[in-house]
Amino acid sequence: MKQFIVVEGPDGSGKSTLVQRLSKQTGFTPIKTPPKKYLEIRAQYDTPCVYTPYRFGFYAAGVFESSKEITKILEETNNGVIVDRYTTSLFLYHSFFDPTTDYRSIVEGMNMQKPDIQIILTAKPETLRSRINARETVACDDKKCSEEFLGQINNLFSSIQQQDCLHIDTTNKTIEEVLALCSPHLL
Repeated sequence: MKQFIVVEGPDGSGKSTLVQRLSKQTGFTPIKTPPKKYLEIRAQYDTPCVYTPYRFGFYAAGVFESSKEITKILEETNNGVIVDRYTTSLFLYHSFFDPTTDYRSIVEGMNMQKPDIQIILTAKPETLRSRINARETVACDDKKCSEEFLGQINNLFSSIQQQDCLHIDTTNKTIEEVLALCSPHLL
């Protein structure tokens, strides 16, 4: 079964967990953006002093490269693809930090593979912060982990209204409950 699913949302909303579980359930190929080879230099672009358009260029290149890989999988195999972060995260975060640039239009003009369904996960800011802080490998600066910042980003994801878009608030839901909400929307 060929289907392209994207899971979006703020940090701590449950994207990676959902992608892993949906991949097991469906057999779809999981992809995380940016691609692995970008991880070596990612830290250089995630510092507060990096000019937002430069950070956008780095992440846009990664998402564009992932889009080519997704297209290849969909065309050459009989398998679906499920992606952790894609175009919505790309334009939304950068628009937040640089509201003077229309990153959404830039992303829409990049001619990338379009998903069949986009699942947007959200949660209360205090839940997001708690989940982020529970991770052993995440170094989170106070600005990006403040409940105020997380609340603003969460509200931006909640405001996304597109065709084939499923919104799920994961605040008080188990992964099994989230999976059950997703299942009717999968081919």
